Amino acid sequence: MYVWRPLTHKRAPQVVLVCGPAHIHGLLLRSIAPHLSPETYVGTIFAQGGFDWIATDALGDRMANVKALFGLQNIPWICKMTTYGSEARILGPKVRRDGRRETP
Repeated sequence: MYVWRPLTHKRAPQVVLVCGPAHIHGLLLRSIAPHLSPETYVGTIFAQGGFDWIATDALGDRMANVKALFGLQNIPWICKMTTYGSEARILGPKVRRDGRRETP
């Protein structure tokens, strides 16, 4: 389930962290594009799947309003369902996170 809450703050966010699955990164980025400032960092917790290409396409001219793109290598955990709809078990939490930053 995805909940859409439009940004209502008067100031642009300093950091935008996209936490949705890779197939909706473009949709999420297009929805926040009007709210970015030249001081905004935009990144994702799951950078696999060409996040930099998706961001460049989704933000278009608004990429000028991004201080830097960043991404973590992969999700920090894996979960497995134990009881459908109500319970999951966390498998293999990672102790180290790798990331990358790119200045547009």
